[in-house]
Amino acid sequence: MLPRLGGDQLVEAMRARPELADLPVLVLSARGDEALRTRLLTDAVQDYVTKPFSAQELRARVRNLAGMKHTRDVLQRELAVQGGDLTHMTRRLIASRRALQESEQRWWAIYEHSPVGIALIDADGPIRTANPAFRAMLGYSAEELRAGTLRQITPEEDRASTQERVTRLLAGTVREYHVQRRFLRRDGTPVWTHTSVARVPGLSEATPLLVVVAKDISEQIRAEQALAQTRAELAQVSRASTLGELAASIAHEVNQPLAAIATNGQAGLRWLESAQPNSDEARDSLRRIVRDAHRAGEVITRIRAFLRRGEQPKAPLAPMDLAQAAEETLALLHGEAAARGIALRLSRPDDALPPLPPVRADRVQVQQVLLNLLMNALESIDRRAGPRREVEVTLAAEPPDRVRVDVTDSGAGIDPVLAERLFEAFQTTKPGGMGMGLAICRSIVESHGGRLWTATPSPGAGATFSFTLPVEAGDVRDASMTPEAP
Repeated sequence: MLPRLGGDQLVEAMRARPELADLPVLVLSARGDEALRTRLLTDAVQDYVTKPFSAQELRARVRNLAGMKHTRDVLQRELAVQGGDLTHMTRRLIASRRALQESEQRWWAIYEHSPVGIALIDADGPIRTANPAFRAMLGYSAEELRAGTLRQITPEEDRASTQERVTRLLAGTVREYHVQRRFLRRDGTPVWTHTSVARVPGLSEATPLLVVVAKDISEQIRAEQALAQTRAELAQVSRASTLGELAASIAHEVNQPLAAIATNGQAGLRWLESAQPNSDEARDSLRRIVRDAHRAGEVITRIRAFLRRGEQPKAPLAPMDLAQAAEETLALLHGEAAARGIALRLSRPDDALPPLPPVRADRVQVQQVLLNLLMNALESIDRRAGPRREVEVTLAAEPPDRVRVDVTDSGAGIDPVLAERLFEAFQTTKPGGMGMGLAICRSIVESHGGRLWTATPSPGAGATFSFTLPVEAGDVRDASMTPEAP
């Protein structure tokens, strides 16, 4: 039935074709060749039937092969689908791993090459790791830092405040904190930094981990200190210049008690040299000499204190009586105002009200601000001819924690065009003025945590300059008992 071709050869030819490789084959044969049957069943066919056989048997075998083929096709399709899913999942895992590796590489590159210092620190103090910028900033090697703690690189006087901030961070009171603080270099010298600290989220470790980011601002701090020194020196020059303008008035203030001393001295000599010396009158003359000497000494003392070198205080400012400082400043200007025909008045809370709380400020610098504002007021009045010639200084508590000073004059007022630039350096309305007085005053007030401003009515209606200063901590008055500021 198969000329020049045996059934086994036909099966081998079929299996050589890819599209027929999986086709089920059933062999029908009249030969009882067991060896051939075994070889074909082993390598090439799914069933082998020898005669005699029945039609029912043949149909049953065919059904079995067809069912097996169908089942295998279904399994292959499922495997193909699952294989595609597995391939897709594998690709996603590979892509995710690659992205994670790239993210880690980027983080590591940022960590290693960041211009600011980065350190990871256990909440209880040990330093886990620090990047090169942090190590270079403090002068430590990586091994030395890992062997140290946050406490060791913190100045002793800053350790308590640092621990308090870390405690608040761990308690969840704050999410992070930012502060200007010092670290200790390996050689013991401090380095100023702007430091941000946060807790690293999502870690399951028993000890929380903190990330510390520190930027070296030592140069900025030194520049600010140099600027503060320059401002202090400029303020001193300004005070000397102001007193130079008051030279005639100061000389008059000193000459009065000196002339009185001379007069009382001569009177005392006459009482002692008379034919009948009068010791009581001589004693009274000596008392007046002592009194007038004290008056002259007080003038000189005030001038010397006002001219002393005003360095930036290193310790917390001491509380001061603002009313007393204002009275001393008005006393210094009394002669000058009288010579110009200008009345000076000091208005303060009535005796029935609680007294003004002390302010936290440098006495000489505050007096410089007052003196500058008062001199400006006197000169403004001189530029405007009018019957009302007066300057009033008003002191009042400003709830909840401020004291306010108003200097009001009846002078020429302020041009609204110039009002916004009055406090800028080199802005002046006076012929030959340097334009530094108000700029220095604002710098002084703001350095004390206060504010200086001016009310600007229409020209010719006078002007009011106001400034506030914070009261001494722990001395804030009840707002309901404090008079409102004007």
